[in-house]
Amino acid sequence: MRTLKKDSSEIEKSVKESEDSTNIIPKLEVKIPKLQQLLQDEEKILGEIMESSKDETERHRSELVHVRAELEPWEKQLIEHNGKLLVACNERNLLKEKGRPKRVQN
Repeated sequence: MRTLKKDSSEIEKSVKESEDSTNIIPKLEVKIPKLQQLLQDEEKILGEIMESSKDETERHRSELVHVRAELEPWEKQLIEHNGKLLVACNERNLLKEKGRPKRVQN
């Protein structure tokens, strides 16, 4: 008997949930077109943002190419002067070595 009442109660609960779901479905279906339109609007905005970022990125790339072109002569001079500095340091070190007295080994 107890199981029958429990089963009956569960059946009534399931029927109630089913009726609630049946009532909710039409309300949700009404929202679908609005949500689809919202999605399309958001996708359009996203597309515009992506296109805008492409333009901005291209502008930055162009500026970067220009700046690199301006820096190129300076970089060449820097490399040249670093090479000269290295040669001068090596020559100085060799002259220091020549100026030191040699050690006599016993």
